[in-house]
Amino acid sequence: MTHVSVNNAAFLCSDCAQLHSTTLTPIISLVRPVNSDFWSEEQVKTLQAGGGNREFNTFMVRYDLGDSSCQLIEKYNSVGCQYWRDKLHQMANGLVSQTEFPSKMQGRVQLDREVEGDWLLVDRSECLEPSPGR
Repeated sequence: MTHVSVNNAAFLCSDCAQLHSTTLTPIISLVRPVNSDFWSEEQVKTLQAGGGNREFNTFMVRYDLGDSSCQLIEKYNSVGCQYWRDKLHQMANGLVSQTEFPSKMQGRVQLDREVEGDWLLVDRSECLEPSPGR
C-alpha cells in the first residue's frame, strides 16, 4: 500500500511509511495511506502544491539532502525541509511566501523542538558529516 507524508507532499512505500511513523513526529512527517477515506481540503491542496516526489527531492538536493545516503532525521529535521513544509502550507492556503530560501549552509542546520512546541535552531554541524561507523 502506498502512503504519503502529507506535510512534505512526498509519497512513501509501506516500509518508508513505517520508518517515518516510528522515527519522526507528525509535525515533521504526517503519514497517511493514500486510500484513506478522509482527506481535509488543506491536505489535498498541500499535496497538489508539492507536485510529488521529484519536486521534493529536487528541492532537497540544493542542501545535499536529496539522496538515499542522507539520514532520515537529518533530512526531514533540517531548516531546508522546514522551509519546504512552510512553503507548501502557505501555497495550500493561498498565501505567497515572502521568505527567501535558506542558504545551503542554513538549510542543513538541524531543528529542535524543546520549548513548548516552538522550533529552535540548533547548530549540529556534527550531523552534517557521517560519524565513523555510519
